[in-house]
Amino acid sequence: MKREITTEFTSCNNRKDRRPLLLEGARQVGKTYSILEFAKKNFDKFFH
Repeated sequence: MKREITTEFTSCNNRKDRRPLLLEGARQVGKTYSILEFAKKNFDKFFH
């Protein structure tokens, strides 16, 4: 499932001055799913 937040994750990840990302939002809208899918696709080592 493609989500718009994925483009935000990518832009945050590509910045040179990147900082920890805090993701806030309502319950049960796909925050965890989005983070997990992004990590699986963009990082070699991923722990869940």
